[in-house]
Amino acid sequence: MHRWRALPMIKRILIYAPYGQNAKLAAKVFDASGIDNFICSDSDELILELARGAGAILTVEEVLASPLLPTLSQYVASQPTWSDIPIMLLTKRGADSLGV
Repeated sequence: MHRWRALPMIKRILIYAPYGQNAKLAAKVFDASGIDNFICSDSDELILELARGAGAILTVEEVLASPLLPTLSQYVASQPTWSDIPIMLLTKRGADSLGV
């Protein structure tokens, strides 16, 4: 069980998109816009980086069906009432989409 602590607002976006080129493409767009970002190579690194602080998370819909979801949910639930961390979800259209 993780214990989260409130951190000052961080403006960087954590990117966790372990499949395909989504992470690299998103980082390229953020870099071109001057937005601080960090690509997490795996779910453990995402959890470590969340503990350091983040302004938002960009991930893919497959994470909703992964073992990471309960930990991510716990992180969001542990945030102070004044804190809203946006979680941006990349989805795809088609029969194999989770329909989110």
